[in-house]
Amino acid sequence: MFFYILLLLFLYFFVIRPLFRVWSVVHDARRQAQQAQDDFMRAAGFDPDAIRGRRSRAANEPRRSKTGWSEPRPVKKKIDSSTGEYVKFTEVEVTATSETTSSAQASGTSAQAGSAQGASAKGSSKTTYTATEEQITDIEWTDIP
Repeated sequence: MFFYILLLLFLYFFVIRPLFRVWSVVHDARRQAQQAQDDFMRAAGFDPDAIRGRRSRAANEPRRSKTGWSEPRPVKKKIDSSTGEYVKFTEVEVTATSETTSSAQASGTSAQAGSAQGASAKGSSKTTYTATEEQITDIEWTDIP
């Protein structure tokens, strides 16, 4: 029995009491910071209680449109659609493949033949490349004053 009383006293003095003191210091610091902010807002001409009331009401109520359905607020575009010139285009990807056989590889350089034969167990490999086109240069540019 004495052991349990000693254990309870140990828990109280070394665990519960320090935790309570830390909590009370943090609580007092928060309360002082809130009081300082309220005093500053009152000095600036605002009512902090009314502002806090509006914030809590707005946070609890879902945003509603005129028809009563919940919906997010529409986001304005950064650049108007009437600004600039819009050109309709389609993106075309050009790829070409060619097959080489092991006899054609034998006539090439030994490094190319070795890498091609190592890449393909059947003796043939596919080489893919993308052709790039030059920039269009037949446009007449006009300077805007």
